[in-house]
Amino acid sequence: TYAASIFTEAQKLVNNARSLLADDKFDQAINFAAETEQKAYQARIAAIASAEAIRINIEATKQKAFTEAKVALAKAQMAVEKADEIHASIHAEELYQKAQQALAQANNALKSEQYEKVLTLAAQAELHATNAWEIAVVKEQERKSKEAKEELIARAKDAIFTARDAIIQAGSDFPKLFPESFTKAQAGIDEANKAYNSGDFERAITLAEQSVAEVTDVLKKSAAAKEVEAAIIQAGQAITNATTERTEPGVVIRFSGAIFDRGSLNVNHKYFPDLQILANILKQYSQYKVVIEGHTDSAGGSQQNLELSQKRAENILRYL
Repeated sequence: TYAASIFTEAQKLVNNARSLLADDKFDQAINFAAETEQKAYQARIAAIASAEAIRINIEATKQKAFTEAKVALAKAQMAVEKADEIHASIHAEELYQKAQQALAQANNALKSEQYEKVLTLAAQAELHATNAWEIAVVKEQERKSKEAKEELIARAKDAIFTARDAIIQAGSDFPKLFPESFTKAQAGIDEANKAYNSGDFERAITLAEQSVAEVTDVLKKSAAAKEVEAAIIQAGQAITNATTERTEPGVVIRFSGAIFDRGSLNVNHKYFPDLQILANILKQYSQYKVVIEGHTDSAGGSQQNLELSQKRAENILRYL
């Protein structure tokens, strides 16, 4: 099979040697026998070489088929893993299962060296996995979009609740003490509710957070103002002929006694030290507004008393 022509020549030489031997031509028969032996040796060497070449070729072909099968399996495995990453087993269960089954069968075929079958099954597995991945991508995007919307809705609800709670925590005096801020914050909450009901959740969050910021800012300023008021009240204790107290509009320092003589516009000299202390307090807190009010007793006409009160206030202002 592997050295047919040389083998045929050797056969002819053997036949010739036999014929010569039958005719008692021993010398010629010996020569043909020797030549036959040489041809047979050549045939053997050629056959071994041919068989080895064929064996190597078969091994190479087999190795190539094995490598191609392994590559196909790796691609199919990657496709299945890619599909698994986006939950294809949930979003495209049937296709994903088919991909898994085909991949398992391809691995079994590889073990039994059925490389052509491996290629076919691996291609099926890759196709099923890719199709499952494409479906899962859409489903996953829909899921994430739904979750994002639900989270946005929850944030909007929480923001509106927080804004309402901020007004409640500000206390019942908040609308009375800070009417503008209260109106602004409440209007923001109302608009946030409208935005929420119309599905504009991001705007609802923004408006609610602005309301919270409005309340928080006012409360911070109020807290700072209360600290200053407490300091002013403490400083006002040094004024002998006056009482100092906190009222709704702010701190009131009310002079008592006859700071003015009856019906007079002039400040009684004994109150000058107290007015000096007041002046020092006003200098220390010069960034705050000051209102000076003058009063009279009930004697005399109302117009006359109004003018007297005005002039007394002006005199205190002038002195300060």
